[in-house]
Amino acid sequence: MFWKEVPGLNLLQLIQHQLRLLVRWEYGSTLMTIDLATIVDDFALCIKRADSRQPQAVNIRSKEPFQAGIGPHSESQVVKLVVDEMVLNHPTIYKDSIVTSVPYPESPRQKCDFCIGNASSWEWAIEVKMLRFLGDNGKLNDNILMHILSPYLEHRSAYTDCIKLSGSQLGQSKAILI
Repeated sequence: MFWKEVPGLNLLQLIQHQLRLLVRWEYGSTLMTIDLATIVDDFALCIKRADSRQPQAVNIRSKEPFQAGIGPHSESQVVKLVVDEMVLNHPTIYKDSIVTSVPYPESPRQKCDFCIGNASSWEWAIEVKMLRFLGDNGKLNDNILMHILSPYLEHRSAYTDCIKLSGSQLGQSKAILI
């Protein structure tokens, strides 16, 4: 049940209480907590930092390098670059508690982009969808809506990621970042 009454809280406090999502895991002997807003802020900051390092993707077929930056990298490569930055920038929070490409228990061939917490019982399962308006060639991305809204599983859209997350036992809390 999402909504529950909490005695002694006014309406604003009640809303804030209901919306607060916490991650808890042990770091050494200390219990760490982080909310979804912090994860999102850290991810946003670290995607900028990863891009500023000018990583260079290479075309698989032609072996030609793409423009420097995260733009031409695959979604899984971008997530890995960003998560690595998160660990570098906040080791006390993310070191040993954030993992990419975590198999879904119901379908181990499918992977969740990243999880936070302990592998025995992930607190957060998070999927990422890259919203790319332009391709590396500078042209408009014609199938951007398909990557976000398509109901067909083979398109692996944000919509189908939401369905996959909601039906999974992976993670006590779930989120999708677009």
